[in-house]
Amino acid sequence: MNRFYRSFKGRLEAGRGRRLGLLFRHLSSAPGSSLVENLRLESFKGPVITASKRALLDEKLVDFFKRNYDRVEEELGDSLAKASFNLFRRDLLGIDSRVLRRVGRLHLSDVEQMLEDPHTKHDEVFFDGMVRHARIFFKTSFEESVRNKFVADLRLPHQLYPEARTKKRKIIYHHGPTNSGKTYTAMEALKKSKNGVYAGPLRLLALECFERLNRAGVYASLLTGQEIKEVPFATHTSCTVEMMSVTEEYEVVVIDEIQLIGDADRGSSWTRVLLGANAKEIHVCGDGTALELVKQLADICGDEFEDHTYVRRTPLTVKGESLEGKLTNLKRGDALIAFRRQDLFRLKHDIERMTSLKCCVIYGSLPPETRARQAKLFNDPDGAFDVLVATDAIGMGLNLNIGRIIFSTLVKKSRDVGMQKVSAPHVRQIAGRAGRDGTEYANGEATCLEAEDMDYFLQAMAEPPVPLEKAGIVPTFEQMEDFASHYPNSMSLAVLLDKFIAVHRVEKNFRLCSPKMNDFMIIADMMEEHKSLSMKEKFYFLMTPVNFANELLLKNLARMISEYSQRGYVRLYENGRIPDELALFGRTIVTLHRAEGHCALLDAYLFLANTIGSSAFLDYDQAKVIRKQVVDYIDNLLWEARYVPPRQTLTANESRDTNNQTTSVQEQETSFQTISQQ
Repeated sequence: MNRFYRSFKGRLEAGRGRRLGLLFRHLSSAPGSSLVENLRLESFKGPVITASKRALLDEKLVDFFKRNYDRVEEELGDSLAKASFNLFRRDLLGIDSRVLRRVGRLHLSDVEQMLEDPHTKHDEVFFDGMVRHARIFFKTSFEESVRNKFVADLRLPHQLYPEARTKKRKIIYHHGPTNSGKTYTAMEALKKSKNGVYAGPLRLLALECFERLNRAGVYASLLTGQEIKEVPFATHTSCTVEMMSVTEEYEVVVIDEIQLIGDADRGSSWTRVLLGANAKEIHVCGDGTALELVKQLADICGDEFEDHTYVRRTPLTVKGESLEGKLTNLKRGDALIAFRRQDLFRLKHDIERMTSLKCCVIYGSLPPETRARQAKLFNDPDGAFDVLVATDAIGMGLNLNIGRIIFSTLVKKSRDVGMQKVSAPHVRQIAGRAGRDGTEYANGEATCLEAEDMDYFLQAMAEPPVPLEKAGIVPTFEQMEDFASHYPNSMSLAVLLDKFIAVHRVEKNFRLCSPKMNDFMIIADMMEEHKSLSMKEKFYFLMTPVNFANELLLKNLARMISEYSQRGYVRLYENGRIPDELALFGRTIVTLHRAEGHCALLDAYLFLANTIGSSAFLDYDQAKVIRKQVVDYIDNLLWEARYVPPRQTLTANESRDTNNQTTSVQEQETSFQTISQQ
């Protein structure tokens, strides 16, 4: 390109072919621009579009691109579509018409005619000219785009599951509100089957169904990312959705909370099991928002479809009055909802200080076992606990005897956009937990703590459900492996994922789970320097359940990736000892948060051991023992941890109490270290 450019330098400086020089300067930085030499262009003069008509033509070009963007992107890919349009637009408006004739087969008469006709009449001329233009000036990028689109094609995801496509499956959709009996009906069908699987969104639900099946005399094993319980002679499995096999053959499959198929983070897991379940009969349970979408997916797969509607078995009353901000208006059986853990402990502190009521606490970062124990204590009609203070973690997965749901706020921090109103479906889901058949709280109620939240609350409760339109999807390991095979082995996984996102194609019923892909990118960056990892090993690390707000977990995940890559094995702790930032001592909320982070690290370690293979994770057995100790520590700390209001210091007596607590817990810490060093 430089040699070609220099050959014109003298004439360009003399003022000849200035428009051509403008094009060359633009192309010198364009992808694939070195191939422009093959055009053998010459400097020449000729008729150009007059200035008076450029504005109108530019308006038509921009209008064409807006209306036809999907079509252009389909042909060229997202990034190349924009670059091609910008270059085509510049050349059409400013370069000698003979350049356009050569690269786009456009004539000045075509352009003149376009200015006179309706804006849609010459779309084909614009489209063909722009694509030809791109094929020449972006030849390398164009060829790469065509190849990428082929291997990044997600438009027929159901064809990824050949075992399922050999069957005429029957999909039965059980839909209705909370406390309507929809899941019970599906579970009864599972119990009667000769073999089957339950797939749910939470470890708690998988554990609950595991226990329910075995109590009913149906031998079932438990399979989650962190825990495997194999029962002798088991014919059934209870698992989290991500762990369900799509190759093993079942008679009946139950997929719970099917509406999560549209979730931007985890929706792809429901899409995978719905399209890929190798079973004669598939029961899906959830609200009705996914009904039409699931019906369309069943049609794509050639499956039989039927649906059953359920109504709530107990009434739910939406109260028109708030509690006027008074915690003294709380009563036994109430559940007070907040969306930040620090708010939960503030509310618990204030309730127990201002009233005679005692509180249980449930939030998402607590271990599942702790949440289940808190629920059991709250549900006990003869127990000492009266009120539940909880986040939206109670929205699914726990059976709770709640008489009244009270929202302390309707604002929640979003991962993408900061603080925002809780969505109407989310409000209805949480409110629906009030009232439970067979308890003293059969008639449920829902309201707000503050009067200022009532307008939005009533609006959200009255708003009709919005049907889901798209199922989440992410590339499978096999697709990414195929995609990577078209690039040098030295190309990092992060770059490959970025390229895949740019050129992927999906059908109208699907969408790429962008937040999930962004999570993949973060973990892929950790593997940038570890070239020895195979694509399959990289994919295992990508699937690690990670809270990206937990910096300690991210730091230790990066360490585990490095150890596995360099040594072939992974220790639970660096140098076999618990690091200072994970040491368990004290009895403050900060200590509780540290213990939760410790438990998250143990969960990640166990997940990787269960997926990659426990032989490479030398502390696998010790990790299970330590995790139980940490969970017990968290259980005890929930009652003992002190809430210290902002800018308030401990008194001398409180400080002395904390020091005494530190000594006893440090003894427990020593036992952790002893286990990890064995």
